[in-house]
Amino acid sequence: MNILVVVTSIFSATCVYSTVDLNIHELQYVADHLTLKECIKLESALQQKNFQLDVQDPNLYRKPKKGTEKTPCIVRLLKWDRGIARKNTFHNLAIRLKELGFIELSDKLSKTVYHEKAYAIKNNFLKDPFKKLIPTKSSLLEEPKDRRTEDIEPAPTGDPPSTVHMTVWITIASVSFVCMILVGFFVFCPVAFCLIWQKIAPEGCIVGCELLNEQCSFCCKRCHKHYNKHLLGKRKYKSKGRSRSRISLPEGIPLTIEDVNRINPLYNKP
Repeated sequence: MNILVVVTSIFSATCVYSTVDLNIHELQYVADHLTLKECIKLESALQQKNFQLDVQDPNLYRKPKKGTEKTPCIVRLLKWDRGIARKNTFHNLAIRLKELGFIELSDKLSKTVYHEKAYAIKNNFLKDPFKKLIPTKSSLLEEPKDRRTEDIEPAPTGDPPSTVHMTVWITIASVSFVCMILVGFFVFCPVAFCLIWQKIAPEGCIVGCELLNEQCSFCCKRCHKHYNKHLLGKRKYKSKGRSRSRISLPEGIPLTIEDVNRINPLYNKP
């Protein structure tokens, strides 16, 4: 039975739903000053919901249920504390003790509870426990004597120079990396590059490449040979058993390379 009392006491001490201002020690103090018969009578009185105790109530003098005759008083008080007394104050217990004739015990209980409340108020509010956490030395509280507010330089706005430089270098590195990949793909896989270019490139880009090749051929004959070798943007059309190249101008006027050679004789010079 003692083990049951200890376990019940520990559980009740950690229970959230109980009286607001009573703890396990105060309930134990009340139980120690009552006999088992007086505690049973107090338990019956606590069940009444009237403000004043009804002495004529037959339940006040009822016998305990079978099997609960030897239940300790602390267990009965804890059961009341977790039951109908949840979220209430200690006044119900103090009033019932005084009405049953335990005036001294009721006053002692009231003084103990009020003393604990006063002690909590003193520690939590009057002593100001957070006063030591307030900073006393801060540039926001006291202005430096050797400098005025007008002399303080404002904080810089915008991104710092290091961030801008980093962004520029990252952009240059990304563009260079993409260009290196495209050039390497063109050098090592020219045929595949040309086929992909002819399929995905717009018509205007292909026409622009052909016109650029024609203009560069006047200055560098090797450029024209490489262009014909790799077939970069070059399209062949069969006409009368021979192959000839044609350039589709943006205006939609077809112009063959033979026509360009006849128009510009400098093209045939070595």
